[in-house]
Amino acid sequence: MLPMRFLALLIVVVAVAAPSAGAQPAAPAAGPALHTYLARMGVQMRAYRASLARADRAFEKLSESVAIARFRARSSEFKRLAARTKLVRAPRGLGAQHRKLVTAIQTVSTAFTAFAAARTQYEKDSDQVALIQANTVQHARLRAAEGLQLAWAKAVRTRTIKAGLIVPGWLQDFFT
Repeated sequence: MLPMRFLALLIVVVAVAAPSAGAQPAAPAAGPALHTYLARMGVQMRAYRASLARADRAFEKLSESVAIARFRARSSEFKRLAARTKLVRAPRGLGAQHRKLVTAIQTVSTAFTAFAAARTQYEKDSDQVALIQANTVQHARLRAAEGLQLAWAKAVRTRTIKAGLIVPGWLQDFFT
């Protein structure tokens, strides 16, 4: 036989935890839209990370023609990635951040186009000062794009945590 105090406590816990009569259960914090978004963006962000790794190799000491070709190839790659990312439908509340991410990827593409143009000009006139100035401007663009990406990642991570979901590894990588 249960002690009376334990039984009374059990009744209180059940009464508090049980929904009131006629109450609808709360909708899950993470609807299918967030699950779908995370899955689709996982594909895009893994491709983005791979593109960034290839982009780093474009800065290696190479002949001008090889460097220019690599910069152009990376620019095209980021342009395609931005187009694919733009097609992913963001869940309600993340649309503005998603658009900023697309802008960031487009900015990276633009920067690599400008890197190629600066190297092409350097190949013609060997003006190191102009090359350094152009590179400084493009690196500032890349830092701005990085800020947009981080803001997007923070918003998605916050939304994921609030929804009670596990933050995917590809998203957590933005913070390590």
